Amino acid sequence: MNPTNAGTTTPTVTRHIDPAYDVVVVGARAAGAATAMLLARRGVRVLAVDRSAYGTDTLSTHSISIAGVYLLERWGVLDALRDAGTPVSRAVIFNYGDERVRIDIPARGGVDGLYNPRRTLLDATLVDHAVDAGAHVRHGVSVAALTRDADGRVDGVELDVAGERRRVAARFVVGADGVRSKVAAQVGARTTYEEPTGAGDIYSYWTGLPSDLMENFYEPGRAAGIIPTNDGAAAVWVGLSPETFREVARGNLAPTYHALIGTFPQLVDRLRDATRVGGYRGFPGTPGYLRGPTAQDGRSSATPATSRIPSARTGSPTPSSARRSSPTRSPTPSSAGWTRSPPSGDTRRHATSWRRR
Repeated sequence: MNPTNAGTTTPTVTRHIDPAYDVVVVGARAAGAATAMLLARRGVRVLAVDRSAYGTDTLSTHSISIAGVYLLERWGVLDALRDAGTPVSRAVIFNYGDERVRIDIPARGGVDGLYNPRRTLLDATLVDHAVDAGAHVRHGVSVAALTRDADGRVDGVELDVAGERRRVAARFVVGADGVRSKVAAQVGARTTYEEPTGAGDIYSYWTGLPSDLMENFYEPGRAAGIIPTNDGAAAVWVGLSPETFREVARGNLAPTYHALIGTFPQLVDRLRDATRVGGYRGFPGTPGYLRGPTAQDGRSSATPATSRIPSARTGSPTPSSARRSSPTRSPTPSSAGWTRSPPSGDTRRHATSWRRR
């Protein structure tokens, strides 16, 4: 699959929707598709829906920690990413001013380094594996509302399918629908932890850079880095405080991006013979948080994708999502995680502020 064209076709997406499932997963990107895949492999009857098209892009800095790569290998997904041309990075370099730290990634088992796929590829590949496991996945379908039984417990969803409302019953509903989760809002999910600060981020793609090396640069109040990805390109990012993003970068992504790159002489040197391709993407720095799995009255069967759902076969807990944040821009790339949020402006404390998005 060509990652840049993945959104143009829907070769594996199930079209039929049954009237009832064990679990409905709202959101079918990295978290939701992985959830559906794992549940389906346990024999759970699962439907995953997403309002976007199959394989379309989304805001992401692509980096997956080594723990996340091990999960992809364990799930049998990593080979598909390799076959699609995702490069492997075997080292990460951290530049703190004049201090340079290189961390080599040792090959262990079936994992030979770090992989940073485009979301057009990663999300679609996880959907393919979910469908192969027996999950029903529908794109271009949104959730209009959650439904409840006479006791107030969530017992399904009301879908918007091509402009028509359709009710689907479910024992559980999983909200994997992002930072503005409709599921979390409708069940009143409690925020159990919130970071005091966030971090802004702007990135674009460049060609002509090494494909086997990730590199990061840090100075007080700002950061930058190079993350190799698909199609011979690398995501080159700059990090800034949310305040700077609001006051300077909003509406001015391109000039802010290039001005920040210019403050890192080593990065300027790396980009001297490279070519920028594509546009600019920006993240304003929303603070990370964790939500509780139920509403305060305890009657909801809806849950964010960070909780655990019993297996239909064994009754044992099954992880409902492998999507986590990952401080791979810090000198601890082996920390557990999936994908990570943008960096903090405080370059010596940035790992903490990325931990939960």
